[in-house]
Amino acid sequence: MIAIICFTDKGKSLAENIAEKYCALGFECSVDSAKKSLGKSYIKTEDLVSKNFKSGNFLLFIGACGIAVRAIAAFVKDKTSDPAVVVMDEGANFAIPILSGHLGGANDFARKLSELTGAQPVITTATDVNNLLSVDSFAKENSMKISDMLLAKKFSAKLLKEKKCTFILPDEIFDCLRIDTFIPKEIAFAKTSEADKSMLSVIVSPFKNLEEGKVLRLIPRCIGLGVGCRKGKNPSEFKDFILRELNKLSIEIDSIAALCSIDLKRDEEALISFSKDYDLPLKFFSAEELSSVKGEFSPSAFVKDVTGVDNVCERSIFACGAKKMILGKCKFDGMTLAVGCTEIPLHFSSRTVRDE
Repeated sequence: MIAIICFTDKGKSLAENIAEKYCALGFECSVDSAKKSLGKSYIKTEDLVSKNFKSGNFLLFIGACGIAVRAIAAFVKDKTSDPAVVVMDEGANFAIPILSGHLGGANDFARKLSELTGAQPVITTATDVNNLLSVDSFAKENSMKISDMLLAKKFSAKLLKEKKCTFILPDEIFDCLRIDTFIPKEIAFAKTSEADKSMLSVIVSPFKNLEEGKVLRLIPRCIGLGVGCRKGKNPSEFKDFILRELNKLSIEIDSIAALCSIDLKRDEEALISFSKDYDLPLKFFSAEELSSVKGEFSPSAFVKDVTGVDNVCERSIFACGAKKMILGKCKFDGMTLAVGCTEIPLHFSSRTVRDE
């Protein structure tokens, strides 16, 4: 949602022009005036901000920076949840991000506005100015969670001084890494066992870090859970079983990409409840689809009699795209679990690092 707030006739004309262009690109836009003489859409500035100041929204003020700063001051809380806020003068000369440049996307918003209007984007974030990796933008674009925002800030400060860093991945999943773009000159990759600990580094891993509080960690959504359970299994027991096994493996809940099983379990409350609790997609496969998965799996004659396939949990994770099994079939009281790691694609774009 793009909310545009204007204060003058000329500003309203520009706002409507921008809204029309964004709507043509498939965005939902609103234009509101904070001046009574501009028509029926007049609403107080503070009310407009209150209405639109939420994560995921883009706020564009057509007017002076001072007005925008005072308008949003009471609502600013945290860079992980504040929305993108950009100010543009009514002459469309400059587009200035003033809040949430990276995580909220205000810098990108300003750049796009410059393409649509000819305005000059005024980017002031240090990593952008120095053509270096923006770790928070990178994390957002690659759907990763940042372990600690304070560490992210310290990382960026050190990167500005050292001009290079290493992305470290655990040995057991290093082969799952895929780089689908150019690699910025300041970045190198290494396995945990081969990393130079004296170098500035960031850990890309679904596993909890033993050095938590010292090294920045990016948590990719790369873990697939293949599950099965006895019909009517208690959701609470199922949840406890899954969490217990993930804890043994030191796997972060935030790294789970999907919960996978056979389509016979599509209506199983235990699976549905777990997926809702952690906002996870459920993926189901037919017995034929699971049987066609190549590999060596732990067979069960009982499971085959019931489902038509000799193994559900292990086959499910590979049907779901896993490249490597982290945990083979684990059984407990009528429940099964297998854990796999999918491919970890890393994408570096002009929005996360600027070419010189």
